[in-house]
Amino acid sequence: MRRFTIVSIAVLFFFSLVGSCFAKKHPAQEPVVQNFPAPDPAKVQAFIAREFGSGYKLISSQPPLVLDFDGDGTEDLVAVTSGPNPFEEQGKYNYKVADPYDEYFGYGNPRVTIQFGGLDPDRRRFLLIAQDWLHTPKSKVILINVPEFQTLKVGTFMVKKKIVRAITGAEGDGGVDWAIYWDGKKYRWEAFGMSSENN
Repeated sequence: MRRFTIVSIAVLFFFSLVGSCFAKKHPAQEPVVQNFPAPDPAKVQAFIAREFGSGYKLISSQPPLVLDFDGDGTEDLVAVTSGPNPFEEQGKYNYKVADPYDEYFGYGNPRVTIQFGGLDPDRRRFLLIAQDWLHTPKSKVILINVPEFQTLKVGTFMVKKKIVRAITGAEGDGGVDWAIYWDGKKYRWEAFGMSSENN
């Protein structure tokens, strides 16, 4: 009996040691979501005019947001704006145009899908994203055909068992909840649930 007890303790010790080593080699992948201070809308509007063009105007109902999309520790700006066709001055301001929403459904060529959102500049809504916006931006992108939303906020999103930083939107009144995140190469849109009427 004593020999059996000693062996049992040894086995339990061995597996606890293995489990401890495994945990150290495979830490949780949830990113730290830094709470950056809210940006000054006037400063953001001046930045947009300088880096994207004066035709893009902040939509007052949605304050600009900042987060760290790519995990480099710097602030990335997300601004909801109205504005002209983004292809008109793309070359002048050296930004990219992308449509992750329509790409999610199988076809995301922005030169074609820009027509899906209508041509009235007063009704268009864009997401302007600039990585490391407080310095020389690493990248600048205008996202088109972003679905309607009642709220837009900084959060996290699960992608293939990995938690990533994201912007999340809620349509409200039984609509779709969705996220936009950076996959290391481009921005992606993905739905993840249904909004409640109280969102």
